[in-house]
This record gives sequence, C-alpha cells and structure tokens, in this order.
Amino acid sequence: MLLKEAKLKQINELNLKRFYKRGEWHDFEINGARISLKVIGTSNLGLLLLEDKDGKQQEFDLKEEKWVN
Repeated sequence: MLLKEAKLKQINELNLKRFYKRGEWHDFEINGARISLKVIGTSNLGLLLLEDKDGKQQEFDLKEEKWVN
C-alpha cells in the first residue's frame, strides 16, 4: 500500500507541473458572475481547485465554472 501511495503522489506532482495556468490568475464565469481566481490545481476528488483574492480555496466541477478569455 505504501508503494501505491508513493506512486500516486509522484503522478500528482507530475500532473501539477504541467497543469494549465497553474498559479496564474484567470477570469471565470461562475453562477453568471465574472470573477478572477487563481488556478491551484485539482482536489483529491478531481475537482478544479481555485483560490480567490482573500486566499479562500474552492472546488468546482467542470460544469460549474466557465473559463473566460
């Protein structure tokens, strides 16, 4: 089990290195409102993890948010 957990951690670290716009602020449309959030990565459940300007992190399913150009 320990080996499996170590492999999972390694995969997650590689994924985060290549994560699109990770650590950058980007505009999103959430519940009809446009808001600027920082892309953190994904949660343990595979949800998109975003952070607001106050440092509060929130998880979103792909259908809950829309990336705005």
